[in-house]
Amino acid sequence: MNSRLSFALGLCCSLVLLSAEAARAQISPARGKISIEINGEHLEGSTRAVCNLTSGELYLTTTLSSPPTTFNSLLAFEPTLLTGQPRCSRPLKGARNPFRDASQIAFRRIVTFDSGERFIADITYNIDRGQVDATYKLAGTVPNVAVGAAAEPTVELWTPGDKANSMNGTFRMCWQVVSGKLLCGTAVSEYSYKPLSKASSTPAAFPQHRFITLKGRLNGSQYEQWERITLFRNLPGHPSSFESVEALASQTP
Repeated sequence: MNSRLSFALGLCCSLVLLSAEAARAQISPARGKISIEINGEHLEGSTRAVCNLTSGELYLTTTLSSPPTTFNSLLAFEPTLLTGQPRCSRPLKGARNPFRDASQIAFRRIVTFDSGERFIADITYNIDRGQVDATYKLAGTVPNVAVGAAAEPTVELWTPGDKANSMNGTFRMCWQVVSGKLLCGTAVSEYSYKPLSKASSTPAAFPQHRFITLKGRLNGSQYEQWERITLFRNLPGHPSSFESVEALASQTP
């Protein structure tokens, strides 16, 4: 075989293998355990998830010890399970995800519903060579009303924390109730993380925002959730300059 042809074929195969390895590197699998004390009901379960670190797309499945009977699982899981995995956020130009190269992420999220119910989620992720081991603990009260499968799109605001490698987050999450009304709650989070290296601990520019779309489904004791998250600092298409607004001042009546 011609030596140039052999070299070209070898190079082509190497590039294909490297491309496949790079693609696999962007897929982050996760497994975990979940413990629930909601409305006086105790449940245990296991979780399996996978996320694409490039696209910000995530899928999770949870197997519970028994189906929830005193609360709507969508209202407990949609604000906490995948929405709590900040590594999996597609960054737009100007945004930087400080969790992307962390070896551990831990945070507490308090979700308060407008109807008065309130629960606390303590979540920890340990990351080793791309594999994520997760622990979820949920406790408190959650409404037991029927809602649509998909929460309304929401945006989480990230701001600096009081300590190094920490951050605060806030978002509102709403659901369409079957009766036609809107049920909403506020989630407040305190994040901390351990960077893999000094290079990965470079502070991100704040504030940053996570645009979140998701849906969930409970079938007996099996829960599934699909999610897509985009991280941005400046909203694309929304001008950062105020020149046109300043020009508008001259037309003030």
